[in-house]
Amino acid sequence: MDDDGSQSLLSGFHLVNRVGFLISTPTVPARVTIRVRLDSQRHGALATANRRRVLKAERVIVDYAPGSRLENLTDLLADLRHWCDEHDEDFRNLDDLAERHYVAECINEED
Repeated sequence: MDDDGSQSLLSGFHLVNRVGFLISTPTVPARVTIRVRLDSQRHGALATANRRRVLKAERVIVDYAPGSRLENLTDLLADLRHWCDEHDEDFRNLDDLAERHYVAECINEED
């Protein structure tokens, strides 16, 4: 709990007032601290925006081909790689950028 009574998640390893453990797959760079305030209104707005993103992706995946969602997603990812080859784009760099966008959409970074 923060000094103002709100709750937040803080990157790193801490033993004070811990309620549970969260382990993320993206690593936090050295000397960077990420604090996520658990503000219900803000969290609700972020959750709503991310839910819209999920629904847009769902429409693309379902409409992509007559296969299952997992088959369609796999085919779409493979075809996006082909698209990048055709247009001389670096899929791995774009995927790294997409991951940074994803992380930014999931957490609130504070200085």
